[in-house]
Amino acid sequence: HMEGVTALLARLLYGTGMRLMEGMRLRIKDVDFVHLVIIVRDAKGGKDRVVMLPRSLLPQLRQQMLAARAQWEVDRQVQRVLKKAVAMAGIHKPVSVHTLRHSFATHLLQAGTDIRTVQELLGHSDVSTTMIYTHVLKVAAGGTASPLDALLATA
Repeated sequence: HMEGVTALLARLLYGTGMRLMEGMRLRIKDVDFVHLVIIVRDAKGGKDRVVMLPRSLLPQLRQQMLAARAQWEVDRQVQRVLKKAVAMAGIHKPVSVHTLRHSFATHLLQAGTDIRTVQELLGHSDVSTTMIYTHVLKVAAGGTASPLDALLATA
C-alpha cells in the first residue's frame, strides 16, 4: 500500500539490507547499474560496504535518479546565475544562495520583527539558532539613541 519515493525507498531498504539513514544518504555516484551494486559509504562504524542492487528496482531507481539529477542541475544553475549577478553588482563579499536566507532573517530583525516570528519563518526548533542573526543588531546599537537621552532632552 505504498507509492512513489517512499515505496521505492522501502523496497530498496528491504532489497539491500541498508539502514534507513544509509538509504537517505545514497548518492547517484554510489549506484553502479553495470555491476548491479550499491556502495554504502560511511555506514555504521564509519565503514564502507557493497550491497547488491535488486534488478526489480532498476527502472524506478533510474527514473528517481534522473529526477534528482535534474533538481541538482537547477540548484547549480541558480548558484551560477547568482554568482554572476553578484560580480556584476560589484559585490566583493562572499555570497551564496544560503546568503539569501541569512539576509532574509537579518532584514526582518532589523525591521523590528519579533525573534519568535523569525524563528518560525526559518523553521528553527530552538530560538538559540535564530539568535545567531542578532549579531547584526549589536552593531547597530551604537547608532541607536538611549531612552535616557530622550528623557533628559524633555526635562
